[in-house]
Amino acid sequence: MVETKNHKTLFDTGAKFQVLYENMLRLNYNPEEIDTVFVSHEHKDHIGGLTGFIKKNSKPTIYLPKGLSEKKKTEIINKGGQIIETGKIQTLFENIATTGPMGTEIKEQSMIIMTTKGAVIITGCSHPGIINIIKSVSVLSNVYAVIGGFHTYKEDEEKLKEIKTAMEELDVKIVVPTHCSGEKIKKILNSSEKIKCIDGGVGFELRI
Repeated sequence: MVETKNHKTLFDTGAKFQVLYENMLRLNYNPEEIDTVFVSHEHKDHIGGLTGFIKKNSKPTIYLPKGLSEKKKTEIINKGGQIIETGKIQTLFENIATTGPMGTEIKEQSMIIMTTKGAVIITGCSHPGIINIIKSVSVLSNVYAVIGGFHTYKEDEEKLKEIKTAMEELDVKIVVPTHCSGEKIKKILNSSEKIKCIDGGVGFELRI
């Protein structure tokens, strides 16, 4: 959940709406208060709960990356979803932007939140490469924080050290590796003197 002054935006919907819904209730979020949904990519563990969410609240604008299957788009529209497809890096609304779909085989977009401290990036799985994503945003602003799946759970130690070095060179201040990041990247990022690595998870909150 991304909260700005005038908007409540849901980033991805998980595999099953019932799990998402129960977590939202425990965290005192009402699905009907959400005005925007941002979908990173088509994998079920990121979009599976969307149609269930639409049954609860069909009013939000749903931002999808261009490249999603026609079958999935038709399913969302038939359930009453109001979609906008993103095709490039662009501002969507109040301090919220998208990288637009990146990658080749798996088209994925990441969210950019513009703050006074710099850009905060939220990633789904980072299929296009976490450093590629950060570099694409760094042309707009310094990148202050990166939160989400880094897709590094299968990488060897040498590759993970390269990622840490690249993040240091890009002057990233805070990282919150979750989902498909794995424990090894957390250990390596925790060894950095320039980057603060924070544990995330269900119920984790970061105020900037």
